Amino acid sequence: MAPSDDLRRWYGHDPALFAEFRRRYADELREPERAAALTHLGEAASRGTITLLTATKDAARSEAAVLAQLLRAGATDEAGDEADRPGDPACWLKRVCPSCGTLADADPPTTCARCHTAIPAD
Repeated sequence: MAPSDDLRRWYGHDPALFAEFRRRYADELREPERAAALTHLGEAASRGTITLLTATKDAARSEAAVLAQLLRAGATDEAGDEADRPGDPACWLKRVCPSCGTLADADPPTTCARCHTAIPAD
């Protein structure tokens, strides 16, 4: 389910390219084998909490963020109101420091405990 090597290299985690990366990655996820894997992941998410991992420090602009968005959209369409679903959200991207990648303890976070960078609310 990872982005293709060509797409990953093209993107290079440049924030200015994220919107186009998201579009191209979503296109890749429509390929039959990847679409089947995404369906499987969505089924797992419908049964309970899943955790998406990424090695990037900017998790909000990563393949995991794209996957989380697609899974949330699919889960909301099929399951109705997310408030009726048990467990934690599929990912905690809002709790990741944009500078150092540390996961904040507080929810909602305001400042990173490690590097003291402000963590945006969005």
